[in-house]
Amino acid sequence: MEDVEVNEEERVPEEIEEMCLNCHYTLGNIDQLLKSVLCTKKAHMEEKLDSLEDASLLLLLTYTMNSLFWMYLSTQGLNPKEHSVKRELVRIQQYMKRAKMMNEKKYMSRVNRAAAKRFIRSALWDIDKQK
Repeated sequence: MEDVEVNEEERVPEEIEEMCLNCHYTLGNIDQLLKSVLCTKKAHMEEKLDSLEDASLLLLLTYTMNSLFWMYLSTQGLNPKEHSVKRELVRIQQYMKRAKMMNEKKYMSRVNRAAAKRFIRSALWDIDKQK
């Protein structure tokens, strides 16, 4: 490659160059992670995950892909807020909230009503028992 002299005025500031390199490195990491997840066979993943975990994983992947597309639109000078990807991200966020609520509901403690009634009844003061 030829060495081209660049004026100090035309040179990109070091902090911006560092940020670009950081972004490039991070995108490479994301690419590797997505390839490993997408190459994993669906049947193999279904064996290890229950239906709620599987749905959460698919939602996460869908959200990741749409977020990357959002960033792509931004780098191309387009306003992603005016693109249909905005509606899709909002829709996925709603489904993610529903999945989170379902997951929390799964681990929520249950009240045994009959036992609670017996406990309260025995703890209450009874005048007849006092005499």
